[in-house]
Amino acid sequence: MDEKTASMIKETLDKLAEQLGTTGAQMWEVLIKQAMVSFWSEIVWIAVGTTIVAIFAIAFIVGVKRKWDKEIVGSILALGGIVMLIHLAIVACSIKSMLTCYFNPEYYALNKVLSMLN
Repeated sequence: MDEKTASMIKETLDKLAEQLGTTGAQMWEVLIKQAMVSFWSEIVWIAVGTTIVAIFAIAFIVGVKRKWDKEIVGSILALGGIVMLIHLAIVACSIKSMLTCYFNPEYYALNKVLSMLN
């Protein structure tokens, strides 16, 4: 990182910290801790989404066993497949940020500070 960028980051962090009545170092520590909070909140949302998809899948299977109409079942299966693919796409998009938050919280904090500059 060059000197100019580093000084801009430090200035931004210090300004934000001053407004909140704290120091830049304490703000940095808070941002590092926030990375872990973001990681675990992503885990919770993925678990909730997966649970909802699983509940609908089980309800669908139980419903299909009661009334077996092949035309309707095929279209509902297609719809269910699309919903599952959308869920998997959302999970796939979340994995990168989750891994960054967990394995490199400093990078997460730096990105947050840099986003404040824009």
